[in-house]
Amino acid sequence: MNLLGTTTTLPDIQLTTGDGDGIETTWYQLIVGSLNYLALGTRPDISYLVNILARYSARPNEAHWGALRNLLAYVKTTANYSLCYQPSTEQLELWCDAGWGSKFQRSTSGFLIRLFGCTVVWDSRRQKVVATSTCAAELISLGMATEFLIFVLQLVKLCLPSIETKRLCDNKAATLVLEGSKSRMKCIEQNFYHVNDFIRKENIALTWVPTANQLANVFTKRLNPGRLNSILDNFVERGKG
Repeated sequence: MNLLGTTTTLPDIQLTTGDGDGIETTWYQLIVGSLNYLALGTRPDISYLVNILARYSARPNEAHWGALRNLLAYVKTTANYSLCYQPSTEQLELWCDAGWGSKFQRSTSGFLIRLFGCTVVWDSRRQKVVATSTCAAELISLGMATEFLIFVLQLVKLCLPSIETKRLCDNKAATLVLEGSKSRMKCIEQNFYHVNDFIRKENIALTWVPTANQLANVFTKRLNPGRLNSILDNFVERGKG
């Protein structure tokens, strides 16, 4: 009997923030933990939804379980998905995005680091502070993600003395702030600009990209099937079976 069903579409998860009924809490936590292990290792496409489901691990209710079953059905149906490693560029890239929560909720940061066109690091997580605008959320996300980029770059430079490195962001306001054209976000500058000396020293470019081309969108929001597949085409191989 197929209890999960089949689907190649990520579920549309819209859950409440209130406490649940605590239905099978231990099993819920075990399954979410297993999915998180998968998301961290080989399935970046489920990172965002696992992040959301994990927020309700203390007292899951029927709605949370329903969303979890839908995600399991997606993982089962797409078990033939794998990361594709075919070097295509001579660059180190950081694709960074943020999903703004609101003035009263914490936003979501997401990023993807690619080396020679191959996916090596990714993450989706809630921000530690409440961003008061989409620009602020993007700056917070860039600050966090750049720390990961610096770590990867330092490792790469053990083998390659020089490599073109760039950051890609789809928020024009954030790029203007970082380029010095705006100066109204001093608090964020103090907290997240500690990497600027390294960025300037390494001549790491910040490039604006259209939202339609932003690969990190998959880590900050639920995407429609067409948009999801267009992103996954950049780093996922769909095998047979």
